[in-house]
Amino acid sequence: MEYENDFVNTEAQEVEIDGKKFKIRELAGLEADEAANNYTSLIKDEEDPDKLSIEMDLAKRNHEMLKLCVVDAPYKINGKEFKNAKPESRIEILQKLRPGIRGKLLKEIFRINAMDGDTKKNSKAQSSEKK
Repeated sequence: MEYENDFVNTEAQEVEIDGKKFKIRELAGLEADEAANNYTSLIKDEEDPDKLSIEMDLAKRNHEMLKLCVVDAPYKINGKEFKNAKPESRIEILQKLRPGIRGKLLKEIFRINAMDGDTKKNSKAQSSEKK
């Protein structure tokens, strides 16, 4: 497809964090906008009602990104593979991760979701060079 790098990669990308493999999917533009609606709000300036600022709730942002982007993890939930568990159960387990692992996972989520077409090409080239 011409301009294929302008579109979301539909395959989840595998990342390794502390020796554990996770699969992270990239959000499409509309999904990212809808997620942002859940963790941002507009605040009117008290002195200048025509002036607005955006307030972001980082805990809600991280919750949304973990919920929407992590499609597989090396954990079992009630005897089920992570990818086969209900979304509510998946996010519940991810929120219980140690801060260091959770932080690295979020860093990978934001890296994958911030990529533009050129970055994706370079990232694929670097990962195939490492193999």
